Amino acid sequence: MSWRKLIAAVVALTGFLACWCLTASAAQAVEPVQVFVNGKSVSFPDVRPFIRNGRTLVPVRFVVENPAFGAVVFYEPQTKKVTIKRGGITVDCWPDSRTVLVNGGSRTMDVAPVLKEGRTMVPLRFLSETFGADVGWDGVTRIVRITMPLRRKIVLGYYYGGSYSEFLERHANLTDVAFQWYSADEKGNLVDEKPQGYQLALDYARAQGVRTQVSVILTDPVKLHALLGSREARQNFVNGALDLVAREGYQIFNLDFEGVKPEDRSGYYALLSELSQALKKEGIGFYATAPAMEKPVSWHAAYDYGEMGKYVDKVVIMAYDLHYRTGPPGPIAPYDWVKRVVTYARQFLPADQIILGLGVYGRDWPEGKPATSLTYQAAEALAAERQVQPAWHPVYCLPHFEYYDEAGVRHEVWYENRASLKLKLDLAESQGLAGVSIWRLGYGFPDFWADVAAFK
Repeated sequence: MSWRKLIAAVVALTGFLACWCLTASAAQAVEPVQVFVNGKSVSFPDVRPFIRNGRTLVPVRFVVENPAFGAVVFYEPQTKKVTIKRGGITVDCWPDSRTVLVNGGSRTMDVAPVLKEGRTMVPLRFLSETFGADVGWDGVTRIVRITMPLRRKIVLGYYYGGSYSEFLERHANLTDVAFQWYSADEKGNLVDEKPQGYQLALDYARAQGVRTQVSVILTDPVKLHALLGSREARQNFVNGALDLVAREGYQIFNLDFEGVKPEDRSGYYALLSELSQALKKEGIGFYATAPAMEKPVSWHAAYDYGEMGKYVDKVVIMAYDLHYRTGPPGPIAPYDWVKRVVTYARQFLPADQIILGLGVYGRDWPEGKPATSLTYQAAEALAAERQVQPAWHPVYCLPHFEYYDEAGVRHEVWYENRASLKLKLDLAESQGLAGVSIWRLGYGFPDFWADVAAFK
């Protein structure tokens, strides 16, 4: 080979190697960053994470609203402020500003959030560690692994008349028990409706380490209107609540005001605010119940999940009674509806602030008349007695059947069984919700409790 050909070959080889190195370098530069939260991959449908000044920035909503992370995001278009809430921690940040507020206190990030293609990109490590997570980075695979602290799920059983035997038998499956034996009058006075022998149940709960809640229920719209519309009545109610939890030693106050009218909305949130401040000073937890909604509805206009979340530790969403006793027959808590309720609530509340209410019962509607409630055992016994085979609804995911009584009246029965309730337990777990509540103790059955025991 001549020197001229040798030189040409060397030049060609050098050019090839240079191009190869540039191509490899470019390929490495565009290798996407992957994010895993508690072992589950996070999907980014449009803008992907990128690295700036040694920090990984991610589209905030897709990471923190992932069920494994369990936060909720709010955005103010005018100021471009992004607010992230989870577990009593609130973070406020702005694009192009390294200053961030954590529960109102100022901190400084080493890299500022940025806007990219309409998405707010935030530094992942700062955000995750602020919420108590561990963050790991693998520079070879370009994978970020976030490990959120795991918490025991809440299993709250409502104690009502006829609950004693099942509570004694199943207390080990409960974290909390809410004793629903107080109401209120229009002047805010608490009305004692405790059943005989209540102290035995209360003492047993404490001896077994089950957290005790007192549930105060009021459903009379006239009394609700009078109480909520009077500052004096509200203050009377707050004073009574403080006296009650101090006197009987409850750890959580559970407010169950059902059927609040839209015109009483301002009074309702005034009461939530007043109760929240008073209970917090005494170190008492504060829960409130809310109706199930899959979208805003006029008759539930007083209930705003996000507004409630400002004042209470947990919101118990009563995801049942879609078809009620005096209405037309149908499923009490169809699975497709419950999923939509959870999706809607997650727009306004962090996952760990939501308790999903389970109605462990069914109803038997005689044609043209109000329904009667029945347990799973009673529904199965009724089907056997009438020699009918319950059918499984493929969309509602509930068993149901029809029969005719001795007078020739047609009945329609819808109820819950192990499979239908397991789907809802799995939904609460997969969405990272704080837990579930059970309405009510005394309605359960062994297979259901086996699944509750496995609920993590």
